Parts: sequence; C-alpha cells; structure tokens
Amino acid sequence: MISPRFSLSLLLILVSTFYLPNAFAQDSTQWSLPEGTIARLGKGRIMGSIAYSPDSRQLAVPSSIGIWIYDAETGEALDLLTGHENWVRSVAFSPDGQRLASSCGDETIQLWDAKTGRHIRTLTAETTSISYVTFSPDGTEIAGAGSEQTIQLWYVETGRHLRTLTRHNFGESASPFSPEVAIAFSPDSWTIATGSYTGSVPLLDVRTGTQIHTLKGHRGWVTNVVFSPDGTTLASGGRDKTIRLWDTRTGTPLETLTGTPLETFIGLPGTINSVSFSPDGATLASGSDDGTIRLWNVNTGMPLYMLEGHADEVNSVAFSPDGTTLASTSSDSTLRLWDANTGRPIRTIVHTSWVNSVAFSPDGATLASGGDGTIHLWNVKTRTHIGPLKGHTDDINSIAFSPDGATLASGSDDETIRLWNAKTGEHLCTLIRRERLGFRRTSWVWSIAFSPDGATLASTSSDNGSIRLWNVKTGTQIHTLKAPWSPGSRVAFSPDGTTLVSAGSPGMTLQVWNVQTGTLLWTYTEDIEDVWRVAFSPDRTTIVSAGPDRFLHLWNTKTGEHLHTFGHTHWGAGWGLGMAFSPDGQTIASGDLHNTIRVWDVDTREILRTLTGHKAMVESVTFSPDGQTLASGSVDGTVLLWKHASEKK
Repeated sequence: MISPRFSLSLLLILVSTFYLPNAFAQDSTQWSLPEGTIARLGKGRIMGSIAYSPDSRQLAVPSSIGIWIYDAETGEALDLLTGHENWVRSVAFSPDGQRLASSCGDETIQLWDAKTGRHIRTLTAETTSISYVTFSPDGTEIAGAGSEQTIQLWYVETGRHLRTLTRHNFGESASPFSPEVAIAFSPDSWTIATGSYTGSVPLLDVRTGTQIHTLKGHRGWVTNVVFSPDGTTLASGGRDKTIRLWDTRTGTPLETLTGTPLETFIGLPGTINSVSFSPDGATLASGSDDGTIRLWNVNTGMPLYMLEGHADEVNSVAFSPDGTTLASTSSDSTLRLWDANTGRPIRTIVHTSWVNSVAFSPDGATLASGGDGTIHLWNVKTRTHIGPLKGHTDDINSIAFSPDGATLASGSDDETIRLWNAKTGEHLCTLIRRERLGFRRTSWVWSIAFSPDGATLASTSSDNGSIRLWNVKTGTQIHTLKAPWSPGSRVAFSPDGTTLVSAGSPGMTLQVWNVQTGTLLWTYTEDIEDVWRVAFSPDRTTIVSAGPDRFLHLWNTKTGEHLHTFGHTHWGAGWGLGMAFSPDGQTIASGDLHNTIRVWDVDTREILRTLTGHKAMVESVTFSPDGQTLASGSVDGTVLLWKHASEKK
C-alpha cells in the first residue's frame, strides 16, 4: 500500500517538474526542432535587448531562432521559445514575472507564460513594424515601437489594442538596416520616452498622447533611453557617441557623460547601443560599438569601471533587479555576466554567429563550422561542442578536412589560410600571411579544397581570380593558376585528384586544370551567369555548378558538354549558396536565399525533399561520409543535421 505521504511527495515532484521548462528533458540541441532534423548545433545569433525576470533568477535572450531562457546564476539553458517568423529583436518580462513579451520586427508581439513557456496570444499592430517592446511598470499595458512614427499600446490581460501614440519630431522612417530605437515607461506608467533619428528625445503622455517635453542635444540617432528608478532622470545614448542625463520634470539637460579627459575632448570611442540604471539609481551602465561596457556614477557623471572582454560591439546591457549582476550581449556571439559592484567577470555563455561553411571529418565523427572568425568543432554523436579554434581576425569563408582527418584547413577574409591539428585544435601553420606592398594586399580567401591524397591544397582568392596550389607538408606554393575573376568563386578536386575545376565568369563558366602541371585542360562555356559553387560527382563523370541564375547545371567532365539545367523560375529561389553531391552520387542538396534546402534526384532532376527550418539563407550544405546525414549552415548562426537516406526514394 502506498502511503499518503509518499503520494503527496510524488505529486509535488510531478507538479514542480511540469512547471520547470524542459526539466529532465532532452538537451537543448533537440528543442523545437524543424521536421526532419536530428539536432541543432549552435544557439543562433544573439539579437536585440535582453531582460532579467523580476526575481533576478532568469534571463531572456532574443536570438535569430527564438527566445532563450537561461538560469541567471548557473548559465544553464532552461527553455527555447519559438514561434516568431523572423529573428527576435526585443523581450520584456511583466513586473509580476508572469508574462514575457517579444517582438521580431514584423507587425506582431507574442505574449508568453513566463513560467511554462506556453504561448498565450499574438498582438497585432496597426500597419507598423514592432522592433522594441516593454511593459508598463504597473503591469497593465504593453507598448511596442518600430520604424514608423508611432507607439502602439495594448491591454495585457485581454490583448485588446488600446491606443496609438504619435512621436512628433521623430524624423523620417529608418531603413531595415537602421539601429533600433528603444522606448521606456516612467516608473509611474504615465510617460513614455523614445529615441529618434533626428537626435531629439520626445516624452509623451501615455493617456493623451500629447508631447510633454522634447529633449534636444544629441547629434544623430538616439538609440536607447531609460528612466531612473525614481523617474526624475532620463538617460539617453546614441550614434553621436554621447550619453546624456535629463531632468524629466523640466526637460533640461543635467549631464553629459564623457569619460576620460581625452574622451571629453574627442568623444567616447563608440556608438552607444544600450544604457541601464542600477536598481538604486546610483549607477548607469552603457554598452558601445567599441566592445566596452562602462559603469558611471550618476551623481558625479564620472566613470567607475570599464568592463572589457567582448570582442565586438556590445548591443545590450541590463542590471539584475537585485543589483548584484550586470548582463551584456555582443556581436561576438556571447552573453556575459559581470559582478555589478566590482566589474569582475562571472560567466560567459557562448552562442554562434553566422555560418558560411560546414564540413564533416572523413570518419563522420566531427563536424566543423565557421563564419565569423571562429571555427567550431562538434561531436556529431553526442552533439556537444568540442571547442573553438581561434586565430582568424575576419570572416571564415571555407573550411575543409584533410582526407585522413588529421588536419583542418580554413580560408578567411583576413587574407590567410590556416592549418590546424583537427584532434587537438593546435594551429600548425599559415600558408598565406597578410602582406602589404604599397597599396597592394594579399586578397580574401574565398575557397579551399584538399586533394584526395591530402598532399595538395587548392585555394581561390579575390586578387584577379588566382588559384593557388600548395604543398600541405612543406607549406610551399606549387602553382598559381590564372582564372577569370569571380566573386566568391569555388574550386573542387576530381575524386582521383588529377584535375581541378574552378568557377569562372560569363562566357568562361567552368575551367578544368591539370593538377600536376597547372595547365588548363577545358573551358566549359555556356551563356549563363557567374558560377559560385562547383562539385564533382563521386564517379567523376559529372560536374554540378550553381550561381545567381537560380539553376543547377550538370556538365560532362570528359567532353565539356552541358548536360542539363534544372531549378526554379522565380528570382532567388534556386540561388546556389550551398551545394553538395551525396556520397553515392544519386542526389544533390542545394541551399538558397529563402532559408530552404532542396534535395534533387540527379537522374530525373526532380525534387525529392524540401527542407525548411533555418531562419536565414543557407550558406553551406554537406553530406556525412555514410550519406545518412545532411548538415546545413546558415546566416541564422546554426547548423542543422537532417536525416537523409542514401538510396533514392
């Protein structure tokens, strides 16, 4: 017989488990997966403004694939909320911590149950995009603003649209690439402050929409505003690299935070992207384009600390409600937690940025991905992050494993090719070193490929279309092949390693070279646009090419005959951003601008599968050596692993 005490304990465990997001569930690589996928590697790009829960226990982080909820103390991922069609730009907790609101730059705000992650409702704006969202301090209303000159207000409980406030002197609407302009409620919920593209900061009466004050002083876009906890002061930061403090009762300027004497003279070194008051109002934090976070004494206007650690611009800063911690996010794909009293770093949570290239190791056990200057290695079986390889200083365009799996090569916009020990991550050597002779410079490296025996590495670059062949063992250059210049062009070795195909320009579509002598064997011509991707079929009989003409082209490798053209008829749908043959040669996978991957039957040239799930264009695709898995890398900062049958369906 089961005792009542045991039954009650079991019930409490079940209830607590139900309300803990993803508790005891599968790891985060499995959360909210698109249909047909095995796993997601990487957490996507961090976007927009972050938010603490009112009890300081959780952090909501907007990203390119959804909203990540983290334990603010341990850094553990608790949940991933998905549902937005676009990248999430802004999140906000309700004052009682029961609700979470989010926006993604379209005409909607999503409202979530902050405890369970359940989607509650969608709020729709009146013909305006919403890129920033916030709750009123009394918890009754939600405000949203975007690129238009209005602020939308809704009731929290019913979702009913309440009113529209017009921002006067706001200036012209921004382009899609303009910085976000934040809004902020005063602590009494009666006033809304907003930035502008003209440099003014309007203060609006929430109930009537009348403009109370217009704060003027910034020279250029004001990207962020925040009220002090007592409501008497407003802080604003913008593209003019200044932080200004204002008296909200009179609209008069109080202070301009300038930092060091040199900075007082020339201005702060970066655009101010985010400002946040500490709960006691004594300290202000600012994050800027120069990658630094500064803490300021509000009373004196003097800097207290400068927090360094981010490798790129700081996009968002937020104090925890208990005042002990400061959180920051950056374009370097990290979320960092700092001790708010000492400035000491506490924890770093790593996300991933855009992915330009993916590659499986020959044994299929490891997958490498690269994009923003860092190479990430992943254990395919456990789906765990093995470690980053750091050394490049600019975007990585191409990565490749040597046939024996011992070496990884990477080519970058930093004008270098680097070789790495694929097992230990040790940097072995740099084949191209950045050199400047007058105004000449070694060029961006677009593409790299190992020969089947691993002895030779081929690379393409932007210096007039040159193709270089390298001796991998010695690091010396063997040949330089002069091909027609084509931006982003690629190269591929034939399976037997005797020939190399390179992409060319219109009228000289593909060129095939003798690897041993470096001589040109064939020029495949056809009246099509540039070719950006090329690949040999495993049996060496066929070459597939793709480019901005929306089609895939098949070529006979022996005769140079153009065999077939297939793809799509509407613009951009078949743009060949990523492309690969399956190991059995029966299928071709291709990625496109519209976040889609298509798997084609080589013989019939019909679509076997259409794979959707990425939130941005697909830059790279590759098959595992056994043909059972397809990996895709995207600008959304993730790698998706898809189930793939080696035989045709």
